[in-house]
Formats: sequence, C-alpha cells, structure tokens
Amino acid sequence: MSKVGKKLYGTVLIKADLVGVLSQSGEPLTMNDISNHADITLLTSSKILNTRILLGDMRCDETTKRFALGATLLQLANAAFMHFDIVRESHPALKHLYEQFGETVHLGLFRDNQILYINKITNPSSKHQTLSRIGNTQPLYCSAMGKATLATFDKTVQNQYFDSSILTPRTPYTLTDPADLMGQVEESEKNGYAIDDRESEEDVFCVGAAIVNPIDRNHYTFSISIPYYRLTDQLKEDMIAAVTKTKTIIEFQLESYTD
Repeated sequence: MSKVGKKLYGTVLIKADLVGVLSQSGEPLTMNDISNHADITLLTSSKILNTRILLGDMRCDETTKRFALGATLLQLANAAFMHFDIVRESHPALKHLYEQFGETVHLGLFRDNQILYINKITNPSSKHQTLSRIGNTQPLYCSAMGKATLATFDKTVQNQYFDSSILTPRTPYTLTDPADLMGQVEESEKNGYAIDDRESEEDVFCVGAAIVNPIDRNHYTFSISIPYYRLTDQLKEDMIAAVTKTKTIIEFQLESYTD
C-alpha cells in the first residue's frame, strides 16, 4: 500500500484502538476484520491505517492485504522493556524472598518524593492482601521502602523533604514528628534496612531496603509485608536477615552490568 497521496486521519485515532485489535489477534488481519473488531466503518479504518502505516506503527502486506504491527511499535516496546530492567533482574531474588515467607513482596521506584510500586509478588488467594497496586504510590515518611530510600540521601535533602511535606497520619501508629522520623532514617542508614510498624496500614508490618543502583540514576527499593498478628521476635529477625541478603543479591546482579 503506497504512503503517497493517502488522506491521513487525526482525532479519530482516539476513538478506535486498532493497535489493540492487532496486538490481541496474534496474527495479521484484513481491513474488514479490523473494522469488525473495532466496530468502525471501512472508510474510517482505511484512514486510520494509512496514518499508522506512515508513522511506522503498522504495516501492510501488499500480497495478502493483511495488516500487522509495525517496527516502530516493536522498538518502543523494547525501549520500555529495557527501561524497567530492574523488574526483570530483581524478580528471581524477590520471588525467593516471597517464597521464604509466603507474604507480599514489593518493588518500588522513587519518583516525585513518593514510592511508585513497579512490581508486586503476592498470593492472589490470600485473605490478607495489602492495599498496594502496581502503579500506585506510597509516601516516604510512613513506608519501609520510603524511609530506606530517604536514608540514601544526604542530610540536606532529608531536611528539605521533612520541611516541605505534610506528614498526615495514615493509621494511629503513623509517626508525624520530623525528629522521630529523622531518627528512624538515621537508623535505616546505619542498619541497611527500614521498618514500617503499622504506620501505613494498621494491620501490616514491613521491612524494606534501598537498592544501590550503579546502572542509572533511578532509586529503587523493595520490601516484604506481613499481617501484624503473625509478627514474632523471631520472625522479625528472620525478615530482616532475608531482606538484607536479598539486597546484597540484587546489588551484586546489578553491579555485574558495570564490569
């Protein structure tokens, strides 16, 4: 199909997800197939497809007249996948941590003075699910991952955070005194891990650690969360030891990329 002399279509692109239609089909489709799946007219499909072909998002086989996803989308998908290498590289260690305790493990990314959840390993049939969702965020001051991340910054940055943040109680156990929180951050810097003792969710205890990342400028962190009723002194020690070991394993894997 020639790219020259074809009328392009603009705003209607938002009304018909032809990329989604093709990605879900698993095979090239005719224009008629695409129109039927997207519930739009053949004329509209033609205009959209011509535009997407020009952009490189789609391609058309001149012999079969079937449409498929183009190289530009593959390049973008690959770039996005590479951006989240930390998810793939950390998964074996985090999965092992999950299997040790059978409890939820999170991977987070520091973004805009919050922790963004970018991975979660959990048992979907468990009765004790945390409120977290991939793509949601968590404040720094009341989460183990947040306090562990704060501990990696210098005192000037830490003070700026506490001076500019509204420390709203999330539970009856949330600390909101900057001096107390700074003490916890200092402990985290010394110990290599941080604790959330029902500060974010009233019935959840977490141990988290920041990941030293030599690959890019992002700040990553992870944690394991358990229902508070399960907590014992021994289990707390075991969790801390396991988090510390997992941190070492992940950092060793990331360091190998710079050798």
